[in-house]
Amino acid sequence: MLALNNVEAMLLADRATGTANPDLDRQRLLLRAALADRTVLGLGEHASDDTRAQAQDAARALLDWDCEHDAHAGLVAADASQWTEYPVGYVRQEYGAHLERIRQPLLGDATSASSPTRTADSPSAAGPRTAQPPVTPQDGRHMSNAYELYGQAAQAYDAGRFSEAAGLYERAVAGLEAERGPDADATLQALLEWGLACYNLGQYDEAEAHQRRALDGRIRTLGSDHGDTLNTRARLAEAIGAQDRFAEAEALARENIALGEAKDWGLHQSVIASRLALAWLWRRQECWAQAAVLARDVVDQFRPFGEDYPYTLASRHLLATCLRHTGDLPGAEEQAVLVYQQRTQKLGSEHPHTIAISLDLARILCDAGRGTEARPLAEQTLATATHALGDGHPHTLGLRELLSA
Repeated sequence: MLALNNVEAMLLADRATGTANPDLDRQRLLLRAALADRTVLGLGEHASDDTRAQAQDAARALLDWDCEHDAHAGLVAADASQWTEYPVGYVRQEYGAHLERIRQPLLGDATSASSPTRTADSPSAAGPRTAQPPVTPQDGRHMSNAYELYGQAAQAYDAGRFSEAAGLYERAVAGLEAERGPDADATLQALLEWGLACYNLGQYDEAEAHQRRALDGRIRTLGSDHGDTLNTRARLAEAIGAQDRFAEAEALARENIALGEAKDWGLHQSVIASRLALAWLWRRQECWAQAAVLARDVVDQFRPFGEDYPYTLASRHLLATCLRHTGDLPGAEEQAVLVYQQRTQKLGSEHPHTIAISLDLARILCDAGRGTEARPLAEQTLATATHALGDGHPHTLGLRELLSA
């Protein structure tokens, strides 16, 4: 708030002298939007409709200004299609870049607005990505090699090239540790995302190792209930659950939920994601009905973020899987079709997450006795999976099994 007031004062002084400073105009828009966003996140479910609308309007004002002036500090430009329905995500990218440049927070730490979360290849782990800034605080002009590697890793991850991403993250982490230190925000976030890449490769023990390091660092630097810490703990719970250590994983997810709810963050992204992780753990244990009830609640909690919001899609995917196993095939199909359409449009047909929902939709259609619809979808997806993922990938094998039945 103090920073915003200072900018406002400088703009008033400029007007009085008849001068103009576009950089200050832009900074005011950024700080207003970031403050409005963090107010909504801090209030959680207590945020009024007016407060949420003001945050959206402030985000749109920044996005429109940057589109008009071709300005952005983060890796993803303002005119990128991903911001059209999610302008708040652009605010978080740009404010994260702003904090990296000045190396100190201006608007407080009500929650995590600058740290990204990426989608992992399971129905439970998904989230919006806020790109890291393309400048380093060391020189303020060019990205260091470590930041370049981090950006390349993020791009490979988002494209579904997880093996490539894992190798790039490994190099980025080493460089960031050397440049910034082991507990720097960028280092810890790269560690977390390296773990997610390993998770998608089925390397769950390695994913756990990286995410434990990230969680320990978050607790040391931010505390146990900071938004970034909560997000990291949720991802760790999934990596542990993927190794069938369900009691340990569920304890972490429940700890996250309790910590968030104690701060009145019941509808904070990281807390809802922890409920999603809990539902996914029940699904792994084939507690289908129990998982379906929680997954449906999570879908409703994420819907205000947008129908194409990655967490919303992950929740629907999980719900579709659970409904299929409880015998509600019409409900399962409804959820799966929504996810299939959004992922095909947003990620493309060759992305592993699109292939995963295509396989599950084909299974639902088969269970419903609609083989004439399921077979063309499975055949088309098999050709895509073979090309994009290889013959030995679990999705490819699942499609072959379905077609041979």
